[in-house]
Amino acid sequence: MKNHTIHIPSMRGRLIAVFVLGFAFLFGIIFGSRMQSDVFLKAGLTLLGIGACIVISAAAYLIVQQLRWMKNAEKTSDAIEAERNRLQIVLSCMGEGLIVVDKNYRITMFNDRAGALLRLPPSDAVGKPIHAVFPVFHEKTTTHCKTKQLLKNTLHEVNMMTIKLTDNYWCKNNFGKIFPLAFTAVSLWEGNDITGSVLLFRDATEEKEIDQAKDEFVSLASHQLRTPLSTINWYAEMLLDQDAGAITPKQKDFLLEISDANKRMTELVGALLNVSRLDLGTFVIDPKPADIIALIKEVLHDLKSLTEKNKISVSEQYDTTPTVNIDKDLMRIVFQNLISNAIKYSQKGGSVAVEVCLSRATQRGKKQLSISIRDNGYGIPKTEQKKIFTKLFRADNIKAKITDGNGLGLYIVKSIITHAGGTISFTSEENKGTNFFITLPCDGIQSRADKKNHTVL
Repeated sequence: MKNHTIHIPSMRGRLIAVFVLGFAFLFGIIFGSRMQSDVFLKAGLTLLGIGACIVISAAAYLIVQQLRWMKNAEKTSDAIEAERNRLQIVLSCMGEGLIVVDKNYRITMFNDRAGALLRLPPSDAVGKPIHAVFPVFHEKTTTHCKTKQLLKNTLHEVNMMTIKLTDNYWCKNNFGKIFPLAFTAVSLWEGNDITGSVLLFRDATEEKEIDQAKDEFVSLASHQLRTPLSTINWYAEMLLDQDAGAITPKQKDFLLEISDANKRMTELVGALLNVSRLDLGTFVIDPKPADIIALIKEVLHDLKSLTEKNKISVSEQYDTTPTVNIDKDLMRIVFQNLISNAIKYSQKGGSVAVEVCLSRATQRGKKQLSISIRDNGYGIPKTEQKKIFTKLFRADNIKAKITDGNGLGLYIVKSIITHAGGTISFTSEENKGTNFFITLPCDGIQSRADKKNHTVL
């Protein structure tokens, strides 16, 4: 913009000079032609004057056009500069940090909010590798940076990735402070090519504290509810056993309803308490050598009455497997949830298959146990399968058929398996059944201490 401001007056001076010199030249030719008596020389001077007039007019036209172009360019430059300033103001006022990286994971744009969150001036961040400025870790551990791994999908194919608060990712700023993180990354396009990734992130500390306070409240409330529920159950059993005297058949029916409702409430309170402990990280993992197959058989025995009630046939297939270091209490919760679901959510006369095998070595050279629990029941609608491991979710096709259930079981199962270093997945088709797959490392799971002296799950 400044160059245009300097050159426009200069171009105007050139235009004036062309006109002055042109008029002087033309005046000289006209005056000279009048002074000549030779007809041919006068004609020649006249033609020269006409040619000079054309050249001068063309030069003046070109100069005028260039002046107009320069004025337009100046206006365009001013508009671009104003738009750039507005964009810079918008980026500076954003409540979220913005980072743009190229395909080599190097930062090309870094707004002021990102600088404030990461305690680094934007000028110092541009050009650096993203993982050096924006190190992301899982579960507050700073041993393995996950930044490049998380952004990989947005740089190699058209994709958008979202990390929520519940995914439990953390970031370390330039001062070494760790804060909970939520962010979204999307592929950056130029023409038909992916040239980088755009990342928006925020410090989720306040959300984390609110979520933790909520979980602590649920935990406290669940603890407080256990005592009166136990009391109700105790007195209901005493009345049913006629410890307080004989009861009529109608009174017995009422007491059985009270007892059943109390058991359902106790199960719900227990599930809420387990969820709050998992979310707060206040549960214990106490691995000891155990036989997975023996544990599964114990669970199947405990569920025998439910199996017989629903007339479900159970098939079992087990390979020879080694003893594995697991937390039996936690894994019992996993198998009870998955197998009881397979039984409850199958029509009468259905079938459930349980398989355990020793899979081949993983990429890291370690073997793992593969566990499959399959049924031919109601299945999960395809449109709802992505929500299956979320809190309080129950599929629509199940709600109408089975009214009891709290939608917390699979969330608890997923959390336990993840903390144990295993994986869980499933395939399902509505009205044809569901198959859950679990993998567990054969070298066992790591122990975890109780942070707040809470009881185990």
